Amino acid sequence: MNTRPLAATLRTILAVALATLLATTLGTQPAQAAHWRNIKGAVYAKIKWFNSKTIRKKEGKGPIDAKFSKIPGSLSSDPPGLWFGVKSKKTRKWMGASPREFPREDQKKRLTVNTSNGKKFFTSFKRRVICTGILCSHTFVGKMRY
Repeated sequence: MNTRPLAATLRTILAVALATLLATTLGTQPAQAAHWRNIKGAVYAKIKWFNSKTIRKKEGKGPIDAKFSKIPGSLSSDPPGLWFGVKSKKTRKWMGASPREFPREDQKKRLTVNTSNGKKFFTSFKRRVICTGILCSHTFVGKMRY
């Protein structure tokens, strides 16, 4: 019995499978899609904008969104809230629209519409209302999709 044709066929099948695997692995990969990432911070002043030192990088082309599960506020009658936006790392100017107001928790807002893949930026924020005393909460907790 001649096993050469069978061995040649198996080598061909193996070569095609290996070539397909390499082409899939090493070939052009699409840009990663944006996904939600946790963010948190503290903000004490209403007067001055605070610029985060964390430089972020957009994944994929598209919008940047934010939503907060906790925003700075007070146990008194003052409404809580946060102004929040993103600035370009290169130009230090607002990206997209001006910063968004988050007067309540669990609101999703679009910060930019059509941000390019790989764009580097940082967040900038300030309190919506002045709050002093022990009844004040200064922290925010949320998520950003970029």
